[in-house]
This record gives sequence, C-alpha cells and structure tokens, in this order.
Amino acid sequence: MGFEIFKDENGNPNSVHTWDGFMETSRPFDKERDGWMLDQLDPNDFPAIQIGRDMEYLVNEVNILRRQLFILKGK
Repeated sequence: MGFEIFKDENGNPNSVHTWDGFMETSRPFDKERDGWMLDQLDPNDFPAIQIGRDMEYLVNEVNILRRQLFILKGK
C-alpha cells in the first residue's frame, strides 16, 4: 500500500491519496483513520536508499543498452 498526504498552507494535513495495487482513492484526511501516516518514516530521509535506487536505475540502463547491442550485433 502506498499513500501521499497533502497539506494546506499552514502545513496541516487536509487530504490523502492512497493506493493498494487494486484501487486508488483520494479523500479528506481523517486523523482517526489516517493519523498513523504522519508517523511513518520517509525513505527519502535515508541516503542509502536513494543510492540503492540510483544504482538500480543505472543497472536497468546498462541492461537496456546491452540488449540493444545484442540485437544490433545479430543483424
């Protein structure tokens, strides 16, 4: 499941967008129902996670280029 909280001009949560792989929902933020979201860790706060994502991106790019090279060599 994923979620994104949207805040008003004062920084208070006012709406939330959720997705669970089947359905996406946007609705007003309800502290009783959605308060747990405010306590979740943000992966973007951890440099090692971003480094891993960058590495995954580079590996995917290299694999795309290797596939293209393989196809070109075959012709």
